[in-house]
Amino acid sequence: MRNLFDTAGKLEQAAKDNDPDACSEYFGKAKSGNIFVNSKALRIAAENKSYEAFERMLEISGKDACGISSEYSFALGKDLDTVYELAETDERLCAALAHYEEQIDEGIDSIVTLPNNLQFFL
Repeated sequence: MRNLFDTAGKLEQAAKDNDPDACSEYFGKAKSGNIFVNSKALRIAAENKSYEAFERMLEISGKDACGISSEYSFALGKDLDTVYELAETDERLCAALAHYEEQIDEGIDSIVTLPNNLQFFL
């Protein structure tokens, strides 16, 4: 159980410190409840204007999860709501979220356009 909290704490600290490499190392690795940990870390990065960390977490989620439920996803709720509220007045956060949403759309489009015989396995 200690590893769960260590990983979550390290991700949150990386978000606060604007350390995108550490975010890459710990993002999605909390083992349990990581979508909530991911959302909290994203909020911390947004609140601290840790743009590189914020963008890296979105990049990982967008590429590896296509925004679909996985260890790289974000949980809906207060943390994510706060991120979107902060983005309303911060151009860089807004641009990063717009790019993330484009990645999600592209990922979903690529799944939808798979041949019928491959869609069966999703």
